[in-house]
Amino acid sequence: MNEPDLSNSASPDYPPPLPIVIGAETPSPKGPWGFWPTAGLGAVIAFAYVAVQFLVVVVYMIAAAMAHGGKSAPSADEIGTSGTVMGAALVLSAPVVVALCLLFVRLRHGPTVRDYLGLIWPRARTMVGWIVGLLALVGVSDLLTVALGRPVVPEVMVEFYRNTSFKPLIWMGMILAAPSAEEFFFRGFLFRGWKESRLGGLGTILLTSVLWAVIHLQYDFFGIAMIFCFGLVLGIARLKTGSLQLCVIMHAMMNLIATIEVEMFLMEG
Repeated sequence: MNEPDLSNSASPDYPPPLPIVIGAETPSPKGPWGFWPTAGLGAVIAFAYVAVQFLVVVVYMIAAAMAHGGKSAPSADEIGTSGTVMGAALVLSAPVVVALCLLFVRLRHGPTVRDYLGLIWPRARTMVGWIVGLLALVGVSDLLTVALGRPVVPEVMVEFYRNTSFKPLIWMGMILAAPSAEEFFFRGFLFRGWKESRLGGLGTILLTSVLWAVIHLQYDFFGIAMIFCFGLVLGIARLKTGSLQLCVIMHAMMNLIATIEVEMFLMEG
């Protein structure tokens, strides 16, 4: 008696064998770095930022000493008020900050760089609204400064501009480099990591604004307080729109206005 041939049977009693794949589980997606990893990596970025600027100062001192036959080097006051040194330091350190922010985001293997840092463009209407609000805040800040009998242009900025041999360098540092580096760091890398922690959105806005204000120690208490207020606005814009580009543009506009005010002050003087 012949046995039935079941090799080509489509009967449900004989399903095809399933392939066995070892270690093929899909890993759960990671979120951003937590509070303390973000703080630690942020410290690394801050150290690199300071190290590059310190290197610029050293190179400037060597070049200045060589220009004087190696007999004298510029004093600390001369270096501290040199617009050339400040401009070069900002221009050269900004790419390092941005690159490290991008690197540490990629090392997380979690959200995309675009999502992590908020590299998105808001709607034109939204952008215009925030920029108009920023301009209004700048006007209020200047009026308050005048009402308190204080100079609208800080003396330290006047010294920087008087002691620069190449003004485009300081413009590039103030209007392009500084806004890019500081926003990528504060409203980009730090903001996203801390916002997802227990600190939350409000706490992150406050903390990043404090830290951002503290690094501007060249100004007096009033100037630092004003920077803190502008930091709050930038943080709220980042939280509400999710856009880091908007923060960079707003920051650049603030510095552009400050630059124009310095130029006007020097022209009048």
